[in-house]
Amino acid sequence: MCPPAFLGDMKVLPAIALVAALGGTSLLDHTALAGPPSDPTTLVRNTWDDFARNHATKGAVIVIVGPGYLGWYQFGTRDDDGNPMTLKTPINLASNTKPFVATDLSLAEDAGVVDVNTTIGTLMPSLPSDAMPRGAKLRQLAGFSAGFPKDIPKSTSYYDSTSMLTLALTQCDQWTDSCGVPGGHIEYSNLSYAVLGSMLAIARNKAQWSDVVQADILDPLGMVHTCTRGSGCNPTFLSTHAVGHTFDGNPKELPEHTPIKDAFEGLWTTGEDMAIWLEYQVGGIVPSSDPQTTKLNNALRKTRNHLNSAFGWSYQFSTLTFINDMSPTTIREKAGQRDGQTSYMAIADAKHYGIFVYVNQDSLSGDASLGGGLGNELRDHLAFPILKKFNH
Repeated sequence: MCPPAFLGDMKVLPAIALVAALGGTSLLDHTALAGPPSDPTTLVRNTWDDFARNHATKGAVIVIVGPGYLGWYQFGTRDDDGNPMTLKTPINLASNTKPFVATDLSLAEDAGVVDVNTTIGTLMPSLPSDAMPRGAKLRQLAGFSAGFPKDIPKSTSYYDSTSMLTLALTQCDQWTDSCGVPGGHIEYSNLSYAVLGSMLAIARNKAQWSDVVQADILDPLGMVHTCTRGSGCNPTFLSTHAVGHTFDGNPKELPEHTPIKDAFEGLWTTGEDMAIWLEYQVGGIVPSSDPQTTKLNNALRKTRNHLNSAFGWSYQFSTLTFINDMSPTTIREKAGQRDGQTSYMAIADAKHYGIFVYVNQDSLSGDASLGGGLGNELRDHLAFPILKKFNH
């Protein structure tokens, strides 16, 4: 197959320019660290061409952030009408929403609103005393050890409202794929993050998790085109959003939207906004008169302190050897896939580099869970071949 055309050049900004480009934030000073390859544009373009020759593709966005560096790339089309994928195209993060929820938990912990050992039963006292999940702690929800299955049974409406989610918690021990004892084995779970988002909303006296993330993260960081339903922060959303496609190239309908599901797969964003999120993840933000910037930096430190398990605060972990010094470096990573829209994010904390890649077609007839399927493909054949040549 022919690879989609490269649309627009990379933008490389020195650290001082990032202040204007990223809504008043800037990378912390890491000038002692090495920088990008001498020709990053060719590196990214060639890597994308190789990926596109061997995978089903429509369009893509790639964002790379490092010490004093920002690279934005856009490829192919966002739909079947030939409209180009751009850095302003609304894209669905799917499960890459979960790190935002985990950051909200760190913010609530730092503010003393909750303790990570706070239980579901404490925040939801109406939950029956014999409900299996009542004793599950917030840190167990964040780390997928609360005893929840991956999801609710199909053809049920437990995600429709907080009251229905409460009903799910009282009945989940009766499901075929049932709830277990909190603190037991680790299992990736959308249900865990649906509950965690709802618990954070209750703790913050907000109607729903989307109100929490808007106030605590999106507004302070200036991520003005990120929200839980694209039309809320992108006025032209319905006519400009990226359309997901199946492996066979068939367009997918817009995924359904409920406030409960938002906490595990609901955020829509743009390539430009993901540069801001990556910048925050790799280096924090320069403190300002806004106290929320200090809170966000404290939350980043707390989140990193919780990265001590197979699923630390929604992340998984792998190792990447950087070419310049052949040093194995721990990568915290997250993949997301929903209705033909797949993304992957990798953060090399020790190197202060991060990469985000997004495609709007299922590149394989599989899922996005790391350890197999689409998540591995984006990591092994697109993100890692690029990232390992940075910091050269």
